[in-house]
Amino acid sequence: MNLYAYLRDKFPSGIEYDFAAQLCLCIYSCDNFLFPAQVSDELTKETVSETFLLLSTAGLIRGYNPSKAEMYGAEGYPVESLKHWRTVISSIFTKEVEPDADYVKGILDGVHPDDLRKRRELAPSGEGHKPCARHAKSVQQPDKVACTHIVDKAISK
Repeated sequence: MNLYAYLRDKFPSGIEYDFAAQLCLCIYSCDNFLFPAQVSDELTKETVSETFLLLSTAGLIRGYNPSKAEMYGAEGYPVESLKHWRTVISSIFTKEVEPDADYVKGILDGVHPDDLRKRRELAPSGEGHKPCARHAKSVQQPDKVACTHIVDKAISK
């Protein structure tokens, strides 16, 4: 099964843009930690961005507006464009956006996004967002994640 088919089947009524952008980042940068073995695609920048292009052109990404894409630097491109999703992925490097693996994993596990936001708001300062285990291992400064696997991936592409 390819990534598009897996996500289409998992979310038949679509997903909100905020989640889609974070899911896109996590899929690309966290080395498939979220997906079962039946997802057979090699999760390259091209494959992931093409998958999210397909999801958006199929109408499965809801609630988009350019202000939501601004944090990723993708506000200048339509959500139904390959350039939009490539820019979202590149934001890891260009805007130092961290994938929010807790948020993504929570939604994949069936937790409602509002409940995840409430948990984050109630968490003590600095504990509302935690990177995935792989990101956390590479933290070199407490306030900034510097993931060597992301850097390695960027250099090899």
